[in-house]
Amino acid sequence: MENDIRYVFAHFWGPRAQNDNRGSDLFGLSLQISADGFHWKPINGGKPVYKPSIGTVVRDPTIRLGPDGRYRMVWTVSWTGQAIGTACSEDLIVWRDEREIPVMEWSSACVNSWAPEVYYDDVREEWIIFWSSTIRGVLEEDISDYQREGLGKGKPFNNRIYFCTTKDFATYSETRLLYEPGVNVIDATIEKGRDERYYLFHKHNLKAGVHGVIKCAVGPRPTGPYGPMSDTISGNYKFCEGSNLARIGEWWMCYFDLSAEHRMACVRAKTLGSKEWEDVTDRLDFPENVKHGCVLEVPESIAAALAHHVHQDNY
Repeated sequence: MENDIRYVFAHFWGPRAQNDNRGSDLFGLSLQISADGFHWKPINGGKPVYKPSIGTVVRDPTIRLGPDGRYRMVWTVSWTGQAIGTACSEDLIVWRDEREIPVMEWSSACVNSWAPEVYYDDVREEWIIFWSSTIRGVLEEDISDYQREGLGKGKPFNNRIYFCTTKDFATYSETRLLYEPGVNVIDATIEKGRDERYYLFHKHNLKAGVHGVIKCAVGPRPTGPYGPMSDTISGNYKFCEGSNLARIGEWWMCYFDLSAEHRMACVRAKTLGSKEWEDVTDRLDFPENVKHGCVLEVPESIAAALAHHVHQDNY
């Protein structure tokens, strides 16, 4: 393996895995590796490196490196419900402390807990866990875009971004509302800019169906308060979701999933607050059916081990 390969993309698969059941050979955490953020190669032949024993789906994985040298991962464990999944690893292959966190159990009217993410606040020295949920009867239900069994065919959603904090992934603060723009939003991610402000990128679900675009909001702290939505940064693409930011060289790369086209897209800018994002989608080389997740920079030692990894389970 080349010594300069240092980027890993953690993701799930589709559309072959759209049912996301245990019988699928694509159920679990899968990884890609890259030297430049454009050209990606599957680890383990595209098969998962980790299959959780909890939940009914593995979607929206997000991984962040903590100050203790361990990687923390969260993911969506079910189309419905009040919990998310979490686990930790030192090498991105062996995962421990797997558990469900009942982040929304306080609300019997909550119907989903989607697309969780983590961010380490080095000022308060704590982890922020945030996700999207709909709570029936609490906020205006402004969109009828999901037809999943169990969620109620044609029922509207009022997804907002909620959060809790933890220092040890053993005890958690109470859940609070992180971002309330007055419209349906999911798939949030947070990055800190050079201006010491925090940028919350997210999917804005437009009212005319599942047509989603990527926007961002800015706040003084990772827990907000966040200001108004920006203009669309995902260009003229439609059905965008799962945005993720990665710093590669001098560029901020914003990857997102074109769900209707079953492929990834990417725009880039030199600052998070840029008004102009350059479309570099035509330079991307991802395997077919890759779905969204997160891109992270890893030490060369971990990249080398991943490049030679072959899972021992018989899938």
